[in-house]
Amino acid sequence: EQAVVLLASWQHRLRITRSAQRMAAHLAQVARSLAANARAAEVEAEHEARSCCSAGDPAGAVVAREEAIHWQAEGAKAQKLADHACLGMQDLHSQQQVEEGMVERLQLHVSSTRPSSDASS
Repeated sequence: EQAVVLLASWQHRLRITRSAQRMAAHLAQVARSLAANARAAEVEAEHEARSCCSAGDPAGAVVAREEAIHWQAEGAKAQKLADHACLGMQDLHSQQQVEEGMVERLQLHVSSTRPSSDASS
């Protein structure tokens, strides 16, 4: 019956959406971790720049500041990725709710249109 095929299709979509949600959550977690690591590297490079200045090594200070700027940019990219992953998770959550509603309605429809086992015997 067409309703059974449609139900299977919506159930498959729902499994894909749930899987995509898990992947987006993992991506957000990894990106937040990368952003935190980049921030730590930036702080360490800034500390190195101050140490170089104190030691009278202006060339070392410049190199360390450039490294700090690099890590600041990398951290910003990682945070942006985490933000996008979180937005994706929200979109997927809304999509999941729609799909769950369709699956539920189709399950009710299929169960109400199937002949009962008493009628077939």
